[in-house]
Amino acid sequence: MLIKIYTIIVITLFYLIYFGKMFIQSRKGIKTNQLGKYKHNKRVVFQEIVLRIITTTIVIVQVISIILNWSLLNTTYRYVGLVIGTLGVIVFFISIVTMRDSWRAGLTDDKTELITKGIYGFSRNPAFLGFDLVYVGVLLSYFSYFLLIVSVIAIVSLHLQILTEEKTLPSVFGEDYKQYFLNVRRYFGKKKTGM
Repeated sequence: MLIKIYTIIVITLFYLIYFGKMFIQSRKGIKTNQLGKYKHNKRVVFQEIVLRIITTTIVIVQVISIILNWSLLNTTYRYVGLVIGTLGVIVFFISIVTMRDSWRAGLTDDKTELITKGIYGFSRNPAFLGFDLVYVGVLLSYFSYFLLIVSVIAIVSLHLQILTEEKTLPSVFGEDYKQYFLNVRRYFGKKKTGM
């Protein structure tokens, strides 16, 4: 029962942070969720619509997994999952707070600031890392092959989104992004430069 309650708390906190940030930005006239609205590339639009569908689907599958108490793993793995999920919530929260009003979901023509300080000094994509950690955490806590498949598709979809964004960001932020790309890893860590 403790695992169920804590997993519900992790998922609830994660989505409260996500939708709370969107609400705060909407009150400032900022449209945060722009998945599938990028008019310059039909492939990107398709990719982002798929991402939107899969990230909605995974929430449904996670909730069903919790309600039906699916889990093929022992208690140790389930608790490890809770730790990983909690870490994901923390990473995601820190990343969107650090991004301030530059945070968007999806490619956009909005003029935003390139954030390279704080958690972004150690990860170019900490918000995506937060998503991945929450997905893995819930997967370990409520493991089923169905949730595994949906989680892998969601994580791969997020990774493809990162790769797409990395192709467009140099044209948006110029040399600053190129230097940032050379110094900070995609998911976590500084790169060794000057060798």
